[in-house]
Amino acid sequence: FGEYWLQDKDNTNHYLYDTKYDVDLFDVALHFNMYSASKMGDKFDMRKIFDNTLVQEHPTIAVTFVDNHDSEPGQSLESFVEPWFKKIAYGLILLRKDGYPCVFYGDYCKIGGEFNIEGQKDIIDNLMYIRKHYAFGEQTDYMENENLIGWIRHGDDFHNTMAVVISTADINTLRMNVGKENAGKKYTEITGTNSNEIVIDDEGFGDFEVGAGTLSVWVCNE
Repeated sequence: FGEYWLQDKDNTNHYLYDTKYDVDLFDVALHFNMYSASKMGDKFDMRKIFDNTLVQEHPTIAVTFVDNHDSEPGQSLESFVEPWFKKIAYGLILLRKDGYPCVFYGDYCKIGGEFNIEGQKDIIDNLMYIRKHYAFGEQTDYMENENLIGWIRHGDDFHNTMAVVISTADINTLRMNVGKENAGKKYTEITGTNSNEIVIDDEGFGDFEVGAGTLSVWVCNE
C-alpha cells in the first residue's frame, strides 16, 4: 500500500485512476476527519465522520489509520488525534466492515521524547480482541444525531450480532435492531464502560447505552 498525503477526494481519485486502482492507500481524509472531531468535541457532526473518505468511496483499497509517525506531535505533518478520542477512533477503524485497519505503534505503546505521550495498549488490545471474535457479517448504520452514532454487525453462522455505540457528548442511549432471532436475549458491554445488561425486545430492538465521550460495544454470549 502507499501514502498519498492529501485529503481532497478529487485528487485522490485522480491518483487512483492513474495507478489503475492497483495500490491500497492510507485513508488520509478519514484521519483528518477524526483529528477534527477530536479537536471540536461535541461541535463536530459525527454523522459526517466518513464524508469524502477513501473507505467510503473505495472500501476495498482503503487502509484506515488513526495516526502515524508523521502526524504525531512535533513532526512534519502534525495532526495528532486527541487522546480522549482514541478509543472512538480505533473503534471506527477496527470494528466496522470496510477498510484495512492499521494500528500506530505510538498509540499502542507510547511516544517518547519531549512529548512523552502514554500509549493506550489496553484499550487497543480490547478492541482488537473484539474485532477478532465479534466483528463479523453485514453492517447497519444508525446515525442518530451529530453526537450519537452506532452500528450493528449482524454476524454469521458462527458469530452473533454486535452493537457499537459512540457518544461525543453526554451519556446517551441508541435504539438499534439486532434481529428478532435475538428477542429475549441479554447483551453485555465488553469494553468495561457499563455493567448493565440490555434485554432485546420482541421486535429485536435494544436500547444500547454509552457513556459521555466514549464508545461502548454490546454482545450476546448466549
